[in-house]
Amino acid sequence: MTNHRPAPDADVDPKLYARVKRFWERWTADDRFRAAVSADPEAAAAGFEIDPAPLAYLWRFGAPADRAAPEYRAFQRLRGRAEAYFDFANDDEGAISSYRSWRARQRARSAFAQGCFSAPINLHLPFTVELTQGCSHGCWFCGLSAPPLEAALPTDLGAWEKMLEALGGIFGASAARGFLYWATDPLDHSDYEAYANAFRRVLGRFPNTTTAAALADLDRTRRLMALARSADYRYPVLRFSVISLRQLDRIQAAFSAEELADVDFAMVNRESVLALAEAGHAREVGKRWPERLEHERRKMDRLKPEGGGDAEIWAHRTIGCVSGFLIEPIPGRVRLISPEPCSDRWPDGYAVFGEERFENARSLADALDRLVARYMRPDPPERLALQRGVTLALQRGVTLAIASPISARAEGRGHWVTFESSRRDLGHLPALAEAFRGGARVEDASRRIAHRFGVDPRLARKDTADLWRQGVLVEPFFSFADGCGTKAG
Repeated sequence: MTNHRPAPDADVDPKLYARVKRFWERWTADDRFRAAVSADPEAAAAGFEIDPAPLAYLWRFGAPADRAAPEYRAFQRLRGRAEAYFDFANDDEGAISSYRSWRARQRARSAFAQGCFSAPINLHLPFTVELTQGCSHGCWFCGLSAPPLEAALPTDLGAWEKMLEALGGIFGASAARGFLYWATDPLDHSDYEAYANAFRRVLGRFPNTTTAAALADLDRTRRLMALARSADYRYPVLRFSVISLRQLDRIQAAFSAEELADVDFAMVNRESVLALAEAGHAREVGKRWPERLEHERRKMDRLKPEGGGDAEIWAHRTIGCVSGFLIEPIPGRVRLISPEPCSDRWPDGYAVFGEERFENARSLADALDRLVARYMRPDPPERLALQRGVTLALQRGVTLAIASPISARAEGRGHWVTFESSRRDLGHLPALAEAFRGGARVEDASRRIAHRFGVDPRLARKDTADLWRQGVLVEPFFSFADGCGTKAG
């Protein structure tokens, strides 16, 4: 089990923490405020009752950090809470071994395909459940192509708890990392809180919840805040999506800084420093109004060091965060998915391995078992392909350095994979990887390279499997595989 990092500086004054948090949220969301802070930090921060000087290193390159200052310690606590959630979400404690191995492969694959910005922060959570069909908000930038709200799942908490037990059978304690929305808003379901409380009863934790409807019913929002806060976690459980500065103004007018101390924010408004993903509905809108996506790409440009390399390294083309099951009880469908940069083949930023139908909790459990058996096998499928743009170069005869225009960091260090053997010659491995460029049968490519280099065919097949487990070779249906286009499975 992962040792979750505690939030640092537990003795930070709660009121100061809330004020620093609100200051930083305004800085993140509001371009005019950022300009005001740069021009006159003290004047800009006056309404927040903090000293901005200890935080200047956040917006002024080269400014020293006063680590003893209470504002600095409060901001470190804010960062520590975010890091604690990443620790929690990255843990797959208790899950069946086939899922853990499969998830590890997806993370390795994503290290190449998603680039150096998106890959390290993608959580690869185990599952999500859609309690509604469609979304009420209609955001132009939706990265998952959410349709308009059509229906809500009829409330049956007994059946719901049985579904959760089926998920717990696969994921064990890590099932608490799942959540209950996807191309939807959780508060579109009138009984969301009852579903979330049942989730906590069965799986042990209140589910991570993100909503853009914080202002729709303030009393309901306060009740939800109390439910999430009562979990008393060291990381934020509740998050508000902010789609406009006007909405942020109204949220901060409706709730004090102290009330929002345990609420995270996703600043997805135009003026935010955070870039929207070029995926799903946003991708389609960008074809008609390219200036909208160009505005978001310019935000990404600020992340690049000078001479930061190919733009694809810094691309933001998926908000998919599940390597596991997308469960839709209303149509009775479950799909096995994993994040993938959006493309014509996977326009919503996730690839689908396969899907099954179900009618109730028992048939859901059977459907999950079938997907596990079919796609979480320990051995490679019949065909594999080399990830697009990836090449191998031997170093010291043992370790392989990956040179890739997608995954390589700007300074050129690349992404690394290693092999257990330190005694046999690995000189055939670059050629073995290249044998899968464009897609190839595992048996044919392994045998051909074994013959060419005089390698035992069994070792060549083992090396192929290792390259697959470490994300160099992938199933050909991924769009970022050379030779994509064949069906899953």
